[in-house]
Formats: sequence, C-alpha cells, structure tokens
Amino acid sequence: YLLLNVRQFIEAKKITDVDLILTGSTPPTQGVVGALVRKQKKIPMVYILQDMFPESLVTTGLTHSNSFVYKIGTKMEQYVYRNADKIIVICEAFKKSLIYKGVSPDKIEVVYNWIDTNKIIPVSRDKNILFKEFNLNIQDFYVTYAGNMGNAQDLETIISVAKELKNYQDIKFVLFGSGKGKEYCEAIVKSENIINVIVLPLQSQDRISEVYSLGNISLVSCKKGMGKTALPSKTWSIMASETAIVTNFDIDSELTEIIKKSKSGIANDSGDVCSIKKSILKLYYNRELCNEMGMNGRNFVINNLNTEICTGEYIRVLNNLI
Repeated sequence: YLLLNVRQFIEAKKITDVDLILTGSTPPTQGVVGALVRKQKKIPMVYILQDMFPESLVTTGLTHSNSFVYKIGTKMEQYVYRNADKIIVICEAFKKSLIYKGVSPDKIEVVYNWIDTNKIIPVSRDKNILFKEFNLNIQDFYVTYAGNMGNAQDLETIISVAKELKNYQDIKFVLFGSGKGKEYCEAIVKSENIINVIVLPLQSQDRISEVYSLGNISLVSCKKGMGKTALPSKTWSIMASETAIVTNFDIDSELTEIIKKSKSGIANDSGDVCSIKKSILKLYYNRELCNEMGMNGRNFVINNLNTEICTGEYIRVLNNLI
C-alpha cells in the first residue's frame, strides 16, 4: 500500500490539467496522499469515507485503542479530515461520528452506496442454476449468508442458530465464503455433524443475483459493536434480489432503522441466538410475509438507492466545488 501511495503521489504531481481530487478511504493511507496532492496543487479534494478507520481495527479485534497503530491511524484521519473540502460518507451514523470528532457538518455529505437494480435482480428457483449445481432441494426453506468470513462476521452465532433449528429438516443454512472463516465452519460442521449447514465457496460477482435469490432469507451478520463503524453494502444486493433479511447486527444501528423503514426483514441484536431463531421461524411459518418483505426491499432500493439517484448526488457535490 505504501509503495502504491508513493507512486500515486509521484504520478499525481506530473498531472497539470486537473480541477479536483477524488480519493477513497481504502487503504486508509490513500486519503493522506490526496491531502498532500491537494496542498501541492491547491485544488479541492473530496474524500469518500467507506470505513471508520481506525475504529474498525478495534471492533474487528486487530488492535486496541491504546496501541501505537491506533494512535497513528487517528493522526492520519485527523489530517485527512482537516484537508478535505468535502467528505462523502455512506450513512448517517458515519456523519454523526465525524461531527463528534469535531468535523464541521457543512463539510459532510451522506450518499449511500448505490445498487444497479438492472443487473442485480430476483431469480426464480426454477431458473437459478445454483440449485442444480450444488444439488440443493428446490422445495427446502433456505437461510443464506454470503460474503467475507472473518472475525467480524460472527459466524459462531450463525452456526449456533442452525444447531437450534436442526429438528426442522427442511430448513437449510447455505454459507458462501472463503478464508479462515470458511475453514472454521467446515470444521465445526464436520466435527459436530451439523447436517442442516452447507458451506460453499464464495461465488463470482456475476452470480450475485443467483446467490442472494437462493435463500428465502438472507443474513446480514456482524459482531457486537460493528454497527458504529460499518453499514454492510451487501444489504442492498439482498434487497435488490427480493430476499427477506434477518440481521445479526447491533440493534441500535442505522441498519436496523433501514430494515424497519423499508419493512424488508427482521432486525435482531448481535449474538442474540434466541431472537434470530424466532425471526427465522416467523418467516418460515409465514411465507407470504417472507415474500412481502423481499418485495418491499427491492422497491426500497429502486426508489432510494438506484444508480441514477446516488451518482447524481456525487455529481452535485463535485460540481459545487469546481
């Protein structure tokens, strides 16, 4: 990352015909490069904040708030915030956090990550090739999770919920992922003979519609405390696929507010196995409600988070600075 940043700074200095700098927060050092270029060229900079760094390092267990890494990260973010002319954040929770840190509200714009509802669409079971590919019974009730399987995703709670529902022979949990989390799930499923959990490889981007359409329910899962530093963008893909959502996420988060506002699923607090189990069973016994929540989710993203609306907000912010 640092070598990349050095190269970026060198190349940016050579460019003369430029009116504005647009930089992101991944990796976190990227914003520092943008700020340095801004000072050198004396042109405005827009910083796109997708991740609350360095807090995200603490919530994922990678470091602690008294560590050297955290202190350096804090200095970096303060430098970037000071030098950015506008900061685009992906949710209201991030805006509140920045204001708490002393950033002027006038500097902050909230623009949710958008979803292309023409590309991510509902796929009916009879046309979903994943059922045949992985030999899945089309008649069963599926609870899916897809995405990163790391320390932050709280896979332990998902497995615990599956074990609680083991007597429901037609409820199956399908987990798409990769890495150590996938290995953990595979190992515990094998050692404890958990027959209602199926662990599969993470699928390519062009299969998102099939992946999220596979489940009657799709899970959005993170460990306690992540709600302050994250708003999983996979939520929009699930909604666009017309699948009901059940969360294992901070109950006092913006995600919970969105789920309730859109009526697209049922929100549960992180780690609350009993509540998540009840939510799944509620939709299992009321398929009409389950389908209705899926349709509500797709309508919500079409009307609020489509490409045209959100990119239009970006263009407005950029035009106001040029």
